[in-house]
Amino acid sequence: MSGCSHSKELQAVVGTAEEKPEILKTAPAEKVIELDVRPIVAGGNKPCGGINDAIMQLRDGEILHIINSFQPGSLYQRLEQQGYTHWTERDGEDWHVWFYKS
Repeated sequence: MSGCSHSKELQAVVGTAEEKPEILKTAPAEKVIELDVRPIVAGGNKPCGGINDAIMQLRDGEILHIINSFQPGSLYQRLEQQGYTHWTERDGEDWHVWFYKS
């Protein structure tokens, strides 16, 4: 998988719903795989490898929750092409993005 780039300029929040989707509200904790890539980015590296690995390891019904210091705009389109839906939320300086198959 390629397409790991980001801009320091924040784009508009791109999501599929204004309100958090029901699937994310009701998902059991064991179905949500959290990946905090902020330390990778802070170290001057790109988080592509870790994100790609996490996506490849997702099982049916699991949700990937990425915590990042920037909005991963290029990831939205790439994972959408693989059948994933996303929902994005900004919390202060951090971005939370959930990817799931609906």
